[in-house]
Amino acid sequence: MKNNNPKFYTRLKYLATISSTLLSIWFVLLIIGVFKNSLSWTVLIAIGSAFAFITLISLAIYFYLRFKFMHQSQYEHTKKDLLKWSLAMISYSLGWLFAIINLMVILAHDKISILNLKIILIVMGIIMLIFFVLASILEMMSRINEHSFFNQQEYKMLQEQKKRKKKDIISNEILSTETHNHRTKEAEIFLKKNNKNPFTDENNRKEGE
Repeated sequence: MKNNNPKFYTRLKYLATISSTLLSIWFVLLIIGVFKNSLSWTVLIAIGSAFAFITLISLAIYFYLRFKFMHQSQYEHTKKDLLKWSLAMISYSLGWLFAIINLMVILAHDKISILNLKIILIVMGIIMLIFFVLASILEMMSRINEHSFFNQQEYKMLQEQKKRKKKDIISNEILSTETHNHRTKEAEIFLKKNNKNPFTDENNRKEGE
């Protein structure tokens, strides 16, 4: 199965975007919870664990489908495209890894001073966000030439469809014209064969009598 629809790849990208967004939201909650003590450690750990699991599944599905359709695509990827895509995968993976490090730090929060805890969480969180942003940019750059190729193919296909429709319309018009002309000729022949006026013939017969 080949999927050359550029919209499909854009929608597929949402899996990775949702993943990075969830962990970014968790990082914000983490900072609020640590600095303002508005959230308990249990809540932060539960949210972080759930988001990390969802992110892992989403990224795994995204990597699998993207890799699969890249190899089934009609587009021949350049070395630069593949390099950007590889770096994007590594960046997404590292972003997720730093989120896990933050989660582990929270699990051991009672063994770390509050000052060191804040520093570690902030540093790890910022690095996580940097990797996610970098991954998103690299992933988008790896798809630029591919999308351009698919858009051109889609445009050609639409033009061919329009040409076929025009040919069908013209063929139908020619067929209709030929049918009309044929019927007109048949009607003329019929009228020639039956061009006698019955009233005139009757009057002629009366005069003859």
